[in-house]
Amino acid sequence: CLEKIRRNMFFNKKNQPNNHQDNDINQVKLPSQAYIIAEVIKGCRFKNYLELGIYYGATYNYIKQFVDRAVGVDIEHKDFIPEDKFFCMTTDEFFAQNQEKFDAVFIDAAHEYDQVKKDFDNAMRVLNKGGVVFLHDTDPYSKEYMGETFCNDAYKMNDYIANQGIYSFITIPMDETGLSMVMKKDDCRYREFLQ
Repeated sequence: CLEKIRRNMFFNKKNQPNNHQDNDINQVKLPSQAYIIAEVIKGCRFKNYLELGIYYGATYNYIKQFVDRAVGVDIEHKDFIPEDKFFCMTTDEFFAQNQEKFDAVFIDAAHEYDQVKKDFDNAMRVLNKGGVVFLHDTDPYSKEYMGETFCNDAYKMNDYIANQGIYSFITIPMDETGLSMVMKKDDCRYREFLQ
């Protein structure tokens, strides 16, 4: 799955997105992570998606076309997301009342380590078998980007995830902020053939 995604993204120029081109949705430039998340969702045939922290909606609006259900959570109201798919509340409040499971979760809400860790742990609890959690802001490219207005200390998630010993993950040094992809080791498909 990941090899196919890598091949499509880096070697097939006609399918490779131009990161500097305007996105049709809201005429906003599409962030690089949206393309990576979309390729994983398409390659793995995921059906539902949860985004924590919508900001101006470019990633959410791009991803929703590839899934049956996309759900957004943000503390600020977003009128471009239908009411039955948007939760205007904190991520803690969302997880306290949520009954759904998801194939893919993108965490880009608060960037303080303690809150990102809570969001990550909660996301792993609502993740379907074989699902992937994406974390934004996990590899800032400069000390300036480690400040409160950018990535803050979300980079600490790399050590937290590694120390758990139950996850497979990669952090990609893309753009100014980085992106991590995480799945449960026990969810790797080959394991069922070894039993």
